Amino acid sequence: MCVVSMVLDYGRTIPPERWRPDTWRPYKQLIEQAKEFDRIAEQPDCEDPEKARWMADMEKRVLELEKKELEQRIRELERQAE
Repeated sequence: MCVVSMVLDYGRTIPPERWRPDTWRPYKQLIEQAKEFDRIAEQPDCEDPEKARWMADMEKRVLELEKKELEQRIRELERQAE
């Protein structure tokens, strides 16, 4: 099993509501590091379609949360400017 697969397996055990932009960014960096390790260790590209769908769904969820946080911050700044 490649390291990327193990990292993705672990990520899927974390409840979706615990993934936020501040937790998602380091996790994505970890995946990139795992990909690099797999490349160096000559592990095959073993991305599972189900795991890829999970990543896409979580990425969308986290981006939506980030958008809401930014919109809220903009409203706060606009209120302060009044």
